[in-house]
Amino acid sequence: MKIQKNAVQETAHQQPPIKRLFRGCRRFLGTFLFINLMSYNLLVSLGVDTYAHRLLPCFVIPSCFVCVTIGASYWFGDNVIQWRSYRISSMITIALNFLLLWTLTSTNYYPFLLQSLAILSLPIVSTVYSIWKLRKVKRVKREAALSNAKHQSFRCSIALSNTVRLIALISFCSVFLENAQHVLSYIFVPEARLGRMYPFSEVLDVIIAVYAVWLLICFAKKEFVQLGEQSEKGVSE
Repeated sequence: MKIQKNAVQETAHQQPPIKRLFRGCRRFLGTFLFINLMSYNLLVSLGVDTYAHRLLPCFVIPSCFVCVTIGASYWFGDNVIQWRSYRISSMITIALNFLLLWTLTSTNYYPFLLQSLAILSLPIVSTVYSIWKLRKVKRVKREAALSNAKHQSFRCSIALSNTVRLIALISFCSVFLENAQHVLSYIFVPEARLGRMYPFSEVLDVIIAVYAVWLLICFAKKEFVQLGEQSEKGVSE
């Protein structure tokens, strides 16, 4: 496994600088869009966009926080570069959310204090989580021994792991259902085609739904495919 990782790193370093730059920009754009669109999804669920139909706000609001923490873990894994990009994107999003709330005060709509705190806290939570994840990954890489990693995984409570899996699954599904409902309502219900607070809101709903599906795919890949491979190895041994 280590040999494969080293080979991948060597091939990545041998790539042309333009290709590496393009790959880095693409990675940053992915993380930046992810945290910003989750912030937008939280903003809609909190009722800041008064024209949007809200189906599952009680589920979607906490689900946004699960997506930017546990969901990011399923997506990025132990990729240090991805977590660094995510940290930078989250910090930029904090500044953008401050700017958004300031511009809203100049309009006729004034967000409540709890709405403002929730909108600002989402990128703050993702920033703190990415810093914690980076330190954890670096610590594990320093220890580096496979036996230590196995020992740490066995110490983890099975009940806690199952709870985290269930919360993650419900969160990803609720974000997908909320945004898919917005899109389907716009397509099949002509009365729902009202002017939204933000331009291209329906397009943003589609992108967020795709992100939720991608998190579900990452979740299934890690929880079902890898667990299935481990069980097969256990049976063969």
